[in-house]
Amino acid sequence: MRIDARTFRVVFFLRTLDLRNNTIDRIESNAFLPLYNLHKLEPSEKRLHKLGAQQFNGLFVLNRLTLSRNAIANLDPLAFRDCSNLKELHLSGNELTTVPDAPRDLALLKTLNHGENRSSL
Repeated sequence: MRIDARTFRVVFFLRTLDLRNNTIDRIESNAFLPLYNLHKLEPSEKRLHKLGAQQFNGLFVLNRLTLSRNAIANLDPLAFRDCSNLKELHLSGNELTTVPDAPRDLALLKTLNHGENRSSL
């Protein structure tokens, strides 16, 4: 199952989206663009393998993103470029072999959970 730009085109005022524990294996570019008021997104416990530069476009007010327990091995350095308000980022339980560069520009980030990955710090 995949999420694309048409999936959420009519729920503009959604503030929390919980997508935990289902069969989503792909998030298309701009999939969450209509959700400009989204504060909390939880696509955890999925089959996601990589995150590109445009998957979280338009999520300027997002403050919590939980991507735990997927199979993410690749994370584009620009994956969170629109998430300027992000305070919590949970990446635990994936296949990451290094600490990704993507969160480095998140000035408001207070929590980065990177446990249970394949990386050595």
